[in-house]
Amino acid sequence: MCLHSQIAGLNTSGPAPAFSGYIEFMSERDVLKDWIIDALNAEGGSARIVDVCKQIWKRREADLRDAGDLFYTWQYEVRWAAQMLRDEGRLEGVTSKRRGWWEVKRST
Repeated sequence: MCLHSQIAGLNTSGPAPAFSGYIEFMSERDVLKDWIIDALNAEGGSARIVDVCKQIWKRREADLRDAGDLFYTWQYEVRWAAQMLRDEGRLEGVTSKRRGWWEVKRST
């Protein structure tokens, strides 16, 4: 499913929004959060940030190329999406020991 379709699925009030403005970026980040989790799972649950981005590119290049301005900003936006995942308790927090790594938080 392309990014436009995924964002349209998040917006139940009408067609996919244009890729500009705060609300649309929130929707993009919601999609990117799913992509981060998928990439981390493909890497065994944890990976360096660069390897997560490589996985996203490998799996979603066509979607990113079709995403308008997000094509130029996705690596910035993916970091904000990761912060949202940490805030939600879905990613481990940043530690000096694992700086530059993201890890899916395991349920206890």
